[in-house]
Order: sequence, then C-alpha cells, then structure tokens
Amino acid sequence: MSQSTIPAYITSLIRHFEDLRDGTHVGSASRKDKEAHFEKAVQMLAPIARQVLTEMNVRFNCTKSLTAIQDRRMAIRRRPGTRLN
Repeated sequence: MSQSTIPAYITSLIRHFEDLRDGTHVGSASRKDKEAHFEKAVQMLAPIARQVLTEMNVRFNCTKSLTAIQDRRMAIRRRPGTRLN
C-alpha cells in the first residue's frame, strides 16, 4: 500500500505511536514544548467544545446555564513546582 492510499487516521495513529516510542510530541522533546502544543490544541478546541455544550443545553432544554462552565479556562494550568500525575 502506497503512502498516498493509507487513510489519514492510520497515519495519525502511526505518528502517535512513534511519538510514544520516542518520548516526543509533534517533534518536541522538552516538557515545556509539549505543554505549549497541548495549550495550543486546547485553545483551538475550546470554542468548538463550548458551542457543542451550548447546543446541547438548548436542545435538551437544560435549566442550568453553561455560563459558569464557559467562563472558566478550559486549559489546564499547572502551578509552578507541581507535577501532573
């Protein structure tokens, strides 16, 4: 199978497995760079996630507002000197 006929989700999985093997993420090896990639991904996905939550709220006629959830930062902020477990 040529590279062009391999489905995109398979190449993504292969890239993910290579990153796991190599201890990298999108080519970054340092924790700081990996966290920067994660934060960028969260910033890209946050508006979509908020929109989905809002649509579900409207669709299911929820009585509670999602404002409190939407106002909170979706990115995980790590306090200096602490580790993520």
